[in-house]
Amino acid sequence: IPELVMAALMRTHGAFFPRYGILAGLGYALVLAFVLARLTDVSRLAAAVACCVLFVYHAGAIKTGYDTQRTLREWPAKEAAMAHIRPDLPLVANSGLTFMELGKYAQAATAQRLYYLTSPELAMKYAHSTMFQDFALNKNVFRMRGTIEPCEQFVSEHRQFLLYGSPIAAENWLLDWLHDVHAKVQLLGNFGGPYTDYQLFEVTMPADAKLP
Repeated sequence: IPELVMAALMRTHGAFFPRYGILAGLGYALVLAFVLARLTDVSRLAAAVACCVLFVYHAGAIKTGYDTQRTLREWPAKEAAMAHIRPDLPLVANSGLTFMELGKYAQAATAQRLYYLTSPELAMKYAHSTMFQDFALNKNVFRMRGTIEPCEQFVSEHRQFLLYGSPIAAENWLLDWLHDVHAKVQLLGNFGGPYTDYQLFEVTMPADAKLP
């Protein structure tokens, strides 16, 4: 299954995530259990040890879920603090997922200055994927708050803006492009929440920046 999914995504320039291989993981788990039973002559002790290992793994997963709930409880205060940082500047979401979620759940003041920038050319160059480039076609269908705008148009009108981003998401391209055009990107703080992005930057475009 993962190989078929990857082949389809390579053809459509999509991004592969580990969760796409969950069904194949079930098959591997069954094979592993069978091999363990054969090697230990169907030993109940071996089965008990395997169950203990599985329990410890799930205990870690439970802790992760607890940490997520704590993050959700702390997020309203972080969002309020972020809203007071340069409220005169537009706020660009680096990730399409962050844009969708912030546009739905954020306070009105945040949603009103929220942007997502599109550029199929830059998306293909840096992320090798255009998975978020058709957002404008779905904006009204999903009642997204915020503004979806071509990157060239936005940076020509806003030489300074805030960017809510993360350098680790492979499907995003804006931070990489800003680095290549020598934009000044200043970290203002970490605002981790329920979104893919967690860092707030202040971006100043250079006068001679080459637009996409």
